[in-house]
Amino acid sequence: MTALANMTVKKADGSTDVLWTGAVPSSGDKSPAVWENRTVGTAPAHFPKLSVTSTGFGPNGTIRKVSGVVRWPVVVEDANGRKTVTGYNQLSCVAQIDQNTETADISEVVKQGINLFDHADFVSQCIEGRAAT
Repeated sequence: MTALANMTVKKADGSTDVLWTGAVPSSGDKSPAVWENRTVGTAPAHFPKLSVTSTGFGPNGTIRKVSGVVRWPVVVEDANGRKTVTGYNQLSCVAQIDQNTETADISEVVKQGINLFDHADFVSQCIEGRAAT
């Protein structure tokens, strides 16, 4: 089982590292593990968060579902300098993996899937808010 740890990823510029701090470990199925990007915003409500939950289902619970959600607050500043969260941008990823599958095959679908979501074409579609035509 993966232990909660800090994660470092690249910012959108592709070269600057950003730390996502492990904030809350999962206490089991359906209980989220949470990471925070504390480099954004001036208050905890402004921190982008990654929440990961897992659960088993299917015959004998052999299918494991892992859901990751990144919620990035939209923060606006009023004329008096007060910052308020007015909404969220959100990115989700869900993996449903039958644990009766060969480990090498599970590794392939997960790694290729994540790499596809990291591909410039998919990223552009997300940024533009439109599927490729």
